[in-house]
Amino acid sequence: MDHNVTTRIGLGWAVFMTLALTAWIAAGGPSAREIIPSLFQESYILEAKGKHKEALKKAQEVLKRDPNEYVARLRVGWLLYLDEEYTESVSAYRKVVAMKPSAIEPKLGLMLPLMALRKHSEAIGVARKILETDPQNYLARSRMAFSLYLMGRYEKAGREYEKLLVLYPSDVEMMAGLGWSQLKMEKKKDARSTFTRLLHIAPNHITGKDGLSRCK
Repeated sequence: MDHNVTTRIGLGWAVFMTLALTAWIAAGGPSAREIIPSLFQESYILEAKGKHKEALKKAQEVLKRDPNEYVARLRVGWLLYLDEEYTESVSAYRKVVAMKPSAIEPKLGLMLPLMALRKHSEAIGVARKILETDPQNYLARSRMAFSLYLMGRYEKAGREYEKLLVLYPSDVEMMAGLGWSQLKMEKKKDARSTFTRLLHIAPNHITGKDGLSRCK
């Protein structure tokens, strides 16, 4: 065979393999199903070690391979929140909400950075949307109650804590929230009763003891 022909065949094969390899990489390759789970696992391990930035990078690597991976997008919002990048977390969670508008969990996630940014009115708005779908959602109602309390809307906060205590009568944190709401409304008799009940089952509850001491 002519040397030039052999060279051309060799070069042609090299070009073909290069193009094939490029296409394989662009498509994620047949091992993408293995790569993505391993990236998730690495992200979980790093999060457990408190390495939130590194965990975030792993979640973002998943999205490079599959931009429509819902759980990876959810984790980006969560990990940004853990890293105290609250504005970025809000933005990330809003994208997930837009992606799955009927889902509750991204809305619950969105409430966290909103509350951290003291955007309590927005957080309450998100909670109300959740409660339209799931009227007994514990996290949505308890976070809404706390936001109302922090806004100084003690009467409304108290009502939300009372609703929660109907469903969860032994929840000492909800008792504390109710007691403090009552205390802020100058309903010291009611607050004393609430804090006394709380301390009966959780004698060392710090905010409960502090609240009861202020009822005198």
